[in-house]
Amino acid sequence: MIEAIVVGLMTKIIEGVLVDSAKATALDYYARRNLSRQIERAAEAASRTLVPFCRSEGIEDALLIQCAEAAGEAVSGAKLDAVALAGASLDAAKVTVLLRDTNIGPPDPREPGAERTFAMVLESCANTLVRLAPGFKDWERAAYQHTAQTLDLLIGGLDSVHRKIDVLGEVAGAGAAEGFVDSYRRYVVTHYDTIEAGTLRMAASWPLDLRTLFVCPHVRSLRAEREPEEAGEVMSLG
Repeated sequence: MIEAIVVGLMTKIIEGVLVDSAKATALDYYARRNLSRQIERAAEAASRTLVPFCRSEGIEDALLIQCAEAAGEAVSGAKLDAVALAGASLDAAKVTVLLRDTNIGPPDPREPGAERTFAMVLESCANTLVRLAPGFKDWERAAYQHTAQTLDLLIGGLDSVHRKIDVLGEVAGAGAAEGFVDSYRRYVVTHYDTIEAGTLRMAASWPLDLRTLFVCPHVRSLRAEREPEEAGEVMSLG
């Protein structure tokens, strides 16, 4: 049931924010079916951060449903722009703030675990939208053609990250609390793009290929203001 709740939420926010409904409606039958399949793939990949958290925290279905419905309302109320999400002006932290600014929260904040669960659901929604927006925007520009290379890469990247993060459970100390290990693993997944590689290595003993995490910046060499003086013109120090 947890999987169905989370995947349903991710499907809803992807369709509502990242898909141009007018252009989607104009597609033929097979193209619409393909669009639906891609949305389902993206929603399933995005759900894999939140589902293990809910299980490890022992969150009941009723509470999760309430938090998911409230998060969906917050996403709708924030009037998020797909173009801005696909650009560099918004990151997951800023989107989370925008969602909180709608002042929509769990129906009963006094219920044990409600605030924490809602916060995690909200942050997961923000991360999903920011991560997938570039792929869906590129696909929209291609009129939702059958192939969606950029989107495939992003969804594959999500799947790859989750597979690698599972290694953290294997390297955890024998005496470590299971809840802590799982929470730490979920945190790394959520903040994967913002954690320094050195910190992650020291904390997790996780072998990382830095070339897969970071892009080498383009360095432009600058010419010296003055050309080196010729040997005969160098002042003697004697």
